[in-house]
Amino acid sequence: MKIAILTQPLGKNYGGIMQAWALQKVLRDLGHDVTTIDRQSDERPFIKKLLLPFKPLIFKVLGRRLYPELSPEQSQYVYSGMTGFIKNNMQMSQPINSTASLKEHYKSQGYDLVVVGSDQVWRPQYSPNIYNFFVDFLEEGDKAISYAASFGVDNWEFDSNQTQICKELAQKFNAISVREKSAVDLCKDQLGVEAQFVLDPTLLVSAAQYEELLTDHSSKNKGKVLTYVLDRNTSKENIINQVAQHLNKEIFTAQPIKDVREATHASDFKIVDDYKYPAVEEWISSFRDADFVITDSFHGCVFSIIFNKPFIAIGNKERGLSRFHSLLSTFQLTDRLVLGDEKAILELVDQKVDWESVNTLLTEYQVSSKEFLSASV
Repeated sequence: MKIAILTQPLGKNYGGIMQAWALQKVLRDLGHDVTTIDRQSDERPFIKKLLLPFKPLIFKVLGRRLYPELSPEQSQYVYSGMTGFIKNNMQMSQPINSTASLKEHYKSQGYDLVVVGSDQVWRPQYSPNIYNFFVDFLEEGDKAISYAASFGVDNWEFDSNQTQICKELAQKFNAISVREKSAVDLCKDQLGVEAQFVLDPTLLVSAAQYEELLTDHSSKNKGKVLTYVLDRNTSKENIINQVAQHLNKEIFTAQPIKDVREATHASDFKIVDDYKYPAVEEWISSFRDADFVITDSFHGCVFSIIFNKPFIAIGNKERGLSRFHSLLSTFQLTDRLVLGDEKAILELVDQKVDWESVNTLLTEYQVSSKEFLSASV
């Protein structure tokens, strides 16, 4: 079967890349020809060019900070470790930035099925075009399913118009699965459809299979504490230092020295190497090598589980807590979640994880999740 995967734009987020790669792999292992559609944001070059001189004023009125931007050449270099992985390991369509182009591509390629997911494909504020992710581009008789689609949060973020349109579009799906248990209720209550809970696709791939992606098998960071923190602040730095001191271990990270979002002037990018993201392979190996992980990332938790690494998950309210609750409750690891500085944090660090129980649950959910895919495609 020829399958198209429709997910969020790739290239600037490790978790997003790995879930897309994993879903391709699982479907290919089932014997299918799989392409991930490179759906970018809707292109409005004329409007963008027209508003460019007024951008600082618009942001000031909206009370938003205007970040300096990398040049196209700088951006290509900074994210080359991610885009290189995609180029070498995934089958992608050409970039698509309109509904018309998406519809034309889908029809011309003769796909038998579109799989929407995973990641936060059903979160309106993150979506290039939320209606596309409810397959508004399909024609009558075309087949669609969702795999581990996520709303990101457990409250309803769609406005009334989006709700009405997406509720009608949801009826087109032949089968629906979601990544959070709360999303099962959202689908039923808001969209009027039944959904099955399944694992994020990254959890369908074994640690050994991830290690096959690595050419460098050295363990330079073995015995250290990995920090993978997407939104840095003083509270999280305090937790990191507190844990490292308690464990008497060095800290390392698989992130840039500096965050692009922390730049205040274009001149800050003079030493562009400070902003360069490590290769995806290095990011994977950081979980393999670590003795302990501190993260505020959903996929940081996922890869800690995959590689059986004790971890602390710092709740990231801005990016959606329901994802963390659903993931950790699935594996009976909710006690690994902390919300800021907590007095009992060092007790949690010393608390052993029952990996035998976790791995048993993982195997059970892998079976049911793969059964959903096998029965639906």
